[in-house]
Amino acid sequence: MQLRSTLNDWGSITKIFHWGTAIFIITMLVFGITMTRFLDGDLPLKFTVYQLHKSFGFVILVFSAIRLLWRVFARETPRAAGGPPYQRRLAQAVHLLLYLLLFAMPITGLIAASASPLNVPTVIFGLFTLPRMVAPDAEIAAIFQAAHAWLAWTLIATLILHFVGAVWHHFVLSDDTLRRMMPRRAG
Repeated sequence: MQLRSTLNDWGSITKIFHWGTAIFIITMLVFGITMTRFLDGDLPLKFTVYQLHKSFGFVILVFSAIRLLWRVFARETPRAAGGPPYQRRLAQAVHLLLYLLLFAMPITGLIAASASPLNVPTVIFGLFTLPRMVAPDAEIAAIFQAAHAWLAWTLIATLILHFVGAVWHHFVLSDDTLRRMMPRRAG
């Protein structure tokens, strides 16, 4: 089990970041859809789910910053898969967009929560309260809530492209792109 990536394989740390991020994102999307579409009749549960959503959003922001630093300072990364140049550019664009969304989603969500005239604090897993990023303002809250929702749909579409690309590489091109990111047993 190698911690760092090589020219032929992703290291364990990068794989943990990748799959951890995937779990966090799926959790966030489930919370987001649930709290906005299904919990109108149960305000205490809705409040709890909102706080969990904001807590996981904060974790994703911190996790993504550490992940990006790890990637920037990596000594090596695996070579890009073969294929036509347009496919490599598309893969690069999808990965860049995913990184941008990993930062834009939590930041827009935190600004929307801060600007909300409801004045509900953002308490991270009941441990500490984040300071407000902006003063309460209904107009700013509405703008950032709309941006957050739009970015969520963009994230879903981008994740679908990422997934389809991985499946395409594995089953159509029969290369090792997907296998290089899969966890492996030690030994």
